[in-house]
Amino acid sequence: MAHTTDVAPAELQPTETAREHDDSETHVTYQAAAVYVANKAYDEALTTNNPAATLDDISGALPELLPEAFKTTGTAPGLAAVLLPAVADRIWAFTAVAHARAEIGGDYGYVVDVLADSLKHGADPKAIRAEVPRVVERLRIERTIAAASDAITTAVTTALAGLTTHPRDFAERLHTAVDDAQAEHLAHVGDMSLERAESAEAFSTATYAMARALNLSPDPEGTAQGLRNALRMVIDEARG
Repeated sequence: MAHTTDVAPAELQPTETAREHDDSETHVTYQAAAVYVANKAYDEALTTNNPAATLDDISGALPELLPEAFKTTGTAPGLAAVLLPAVADRIWAFTAVAHARAEIGGDYGYVVDVLADSLKHGADPKAIRAEVPRVVERLRIERTIAAASDAITTAVTTALAGLTTHPRDFAERLHTAVDDAQAEHLAHVGDMSLERAESAEAFSTATYAMARALNLSPDPEGTAQGLRNALRMVIDEARG
């Protein structure tokens, strides 16, 4: 009797390269299926009155919803378990986008960029949804500061243009008021005395003023020498 074996002839056995190719194709197929399922869920959510809340609900119910949906369509139930992680990640991403869009409107792309950067640096995808309000609040603060700065600049420009004498006195009073306000804030957040905060703020203002003078000067060397002389005079007056 001829010896038989369960091992297929070498020419019929799948090579390692062929197996790797099959695995790669299967992975791509699963990823494509996950994208399709997540996109369909997102499209459905967009038809509701509150897409962000709907996506929150879908995210929470996904472990139960996906197997049931596959069973209804006659798809192998085991495929639901394989696709669930990839579908869940995409639904969470859509959820973050929907909340950003609901809370900040047309600038939601900025929020998404910040969240994407967080993911690149190792943030937990499941925690990204909770980051949306923080990023949105930061953007709102930046908007408020920008609007206030523009309004203040306009008001100061108008006021200076209306002065016929001593516009520098007006500017100095404004600078003093700003320095005082910043010193009070620094004392509060830095848990230091007001005197120390005022000193720190005055030093910061002086440093900025000197740097600005040097940057704007057509003769930096001459300006630097002038600043040194002025500083010596101020020191002598303070000591005297």
